[in-house]
Amino acid sequence: MATSSIDAPIAEQGTAVAKTVRRTVPLFLLCYIIAQADKQAFGLTVAAIQQDIHITDTQIGLLQGAVFAIAFSLGGLPMGWLVDRRNRVHIAAICLTIWSIATALSGLAHSFEALVMCRGVTAFFEAGLAPAAFSLFSDRIGAGQAARASAIYMLAPFLGAGVAMIGGAGVGQLLPHWPLAAQFGYDGTWRLIFLMIGAPGVLLGVLLPLLLRDTRRRAPVRRAGDAAIPAWAPVFGALFARRGFLMSYQLGMAMFVAFLSIYVAWFPTYLIRGFDLGLAGTGAMAGATYMIGGVAGTVFTIASMKTRRDLSQVVGWLARSIALLVPIAVLLPLVPWIWAIIPIYAAFAFLTATVLAVMIVPLQLALPLDMQGRAIGVFTLIVTGVAGSLGPLLTGWITHSWGLQLGSTMFALGSFCIVGATLLMRNATVAMDRTVR
Repeated sequence: MATSSIDAPIAEQGTAVAKTVRRTVPLFLLCYIIAQADKQAFGLTVAAIQQDIHITDTQIGLLQGAVFAIAFSLGGLPMGWLVDRRNRVHIAAICLTIWSIATALSGLAHSFEALVMCRGVTAFFEAGLAPAAFSLFSDRIGAGQAARASAIYMLAPFLGAGVAMIGGAGVGQLLPHWPLAAQFGYDGTWRLIFLMIGAPGVLLGVLLPLLLRDTRRRAPVRRAGDAAIPAWAPVFGALFARRGFLMSYQLGMAMFVAFLSIYVAWFPTYLIRGFDLGLAGTGAMAGATYMIGGVAGTVFTIASMKTRRDLSQVVGWLARSIALLVPIAVLLPLVPWIWAIIPIYAAFAFLTATVLAVMIVPLQLALPLDMQGRAIGVFTLIVTGVAGSLGPLLTGWITHSWGLQLGSTMFALGSFCIVGATLLMRNATVAMDRTVR
């Protein structure tokens, strides 16, 4: 498999494309921030939801893990198919509007079953954003700038966390002093947080088609008689070739996401239970730390990509970043001092950002444009559906059923996942080098 350059300047593509870059990337970044704020808000409000609706750690694990991740991954395949065929801006706008309505409705839920329905709808339609965004970046910007555009887009998990946690802390402080809260039935902080996150998403979903146009610049080259879009078989063939590096790469990313989902989903609850910080204290501390560390890691990655010009260098970068997370997985849930946890959590955010920023780039570089929507959909199914569901679910189930401390469960499962990711990424690097030779 030949390597691809990732450093072609935007200027060579003309002023019109440069304007598209300046508008497309920030708008899709804003959409993704809203999606990530929704996820982080749920992690922050676990204790409040449990107290209000009376649900167990296992049920919380289902909501954060299996329900959300399975719905998200099931949405990835049809959304990826649509992205390769239809207007990508319209797909993103419709998905954003529907998932934002479902997010707001989560704040009105009064039972576990209602939350399952709302979180499932939110997740299914959130799956349409990433394939549309990454396909647009590759198409409108070109392979040279797609890596950097994707890295900027991946600022969202950290900016979204900051918005949700710091904003949630503010709501927790101000709500008792808001006389209209009880009158309208929003006497639970967590309910108001979800309503406040959903509202701007609905507005942006309506505005997005007015602000962006989707004009495909490079149609795939096809032979006479070919279907408009290639069948699924070539996509699966490329992703699951027995000796190809993408097989090990996807499994390595799945283990990494399992590790990430465990810590992101349960770390705020760990702080509330273990250090008695409360929702406001946890949101302020964890939100600021995660946002600053993550943004720093993403900016560092964007700058570093200038000297990493091909596929092998990007995969090597990912493998090294994942390996550096092994000691973080050990230390973060075991250190007993809050003053020591803060810098470790900042390092966790920094290193995970260096992975998330370019996690999709190997697919963008290794696969043709007309496969990328569906390939990212399949990648989402494997990485988010399997890993994203099992990580938080197993953490909640083991903690609840076995009577373990939450920190001990996070340590055991997180360490297993990140070590597995390290080994699989090493296999991916070896397989890629063998393919290139």
